[in-house]
Formats: sequence, C-alpha cells, structure tokens
Amino acid sequence: MLASHFGADMTLPDGVVVNISPRLILYVSDKPEERDVACLKRHGRAYDCTPCMARSTSRGGRLSRGNSPKKRNVLKTVKLQLKGARMRGIRGDGVVINAIETANSIHCVVPALAGWAGLGSGPLLLYQIFGFDRLHVRCTFLSSFDYFLLLLACDCARRHLE
Repeated sequence: MLASHFGADMTLPDGVVVNISPRLILYVSDKPEERDVACLKRHGRAYDCTPCMARSTSRGGRLSRGNSPKKRNVLKTVKLQLKGARMRGIRGDGVVINAIETANSIHCVVPALAGWAGLGSGPLLLYQIFGFDRLHVRCTFLSSFDYFLLLLACDCARRHLE
C-alpha cells in the first residue's frame, strides 16, 4: 500500500532503477466475494448493492426514473468500520457495533484496500473497482429485458475489441 502512495524503486534487468507506483485492478467472479473484499454484509441486508445505498426493499432496488440512489461514501463507511473495529476490545459495546453494522450493511472490519492510493483517498473508487464475470452475476437493478440488452451490448463490445 505504501508503494501505491509514494512509489518504490525497481531495478530493471539492465541495471536501470525506475520508480514505480503500483495500481490495483480487482476482479472477482461473484457478488459474495466482492462484498467480502470490501467487508460489506451479504444479501438480505438494508443495502445489498455495493456501489450505492439503494434500499433492498425499494422495488427490487430499482428507483423511479430520475431518482438515482446516492453512492456509497467510502470515507464515511471506512470511518464507521474503523470505529467499530476499535470498539471490539471495549466491554459492553457489542450493541453499538451491531447498530453500526446493521444501519450500514457493513462488517466492522477495515478492508485492506481502504488504504490503497485512490481507493480510500483521491477519487474514492473502492466500491466501483470490481470487475464481474457476467455469467455469474444477476443484476438486481435491471428488468430481465434490460439485463438481456446489457448482455447483448457486452457481447457486441467484446466482438468489436477482438
């Protein structure tokens, strides 16, 4: 993580030393693994969507046209995870930890990725970086027809790039 913030020296085979700043591209094959990496609760919680705060009970997570759900706030979520993690050692704070976890659909464990440059700071992309295997993902925000069109567009884009 420190190398992603400050860079690290790397010696190339020809002896030249270059400063590199590694960046992370994350690929997970299914939603449960994605949520585990971000330390978010799995299905059946108030907010089942990773990148946004759409309520699970709002018509299958789909909102009326023009009303888009607010994005999940990386700094707020990670601060709450840190707060809960610090409270674990204090006797009697289990109720407070449970309230934090329930209200935000999170685990009070801090994701290691939260310290990576650009994920917990900078453009704050922690909840938007996940890649999906489209064969394993069921999109809850789209109707079946919309989802079919999305898959068709993905196939067209893939063929165009080949």
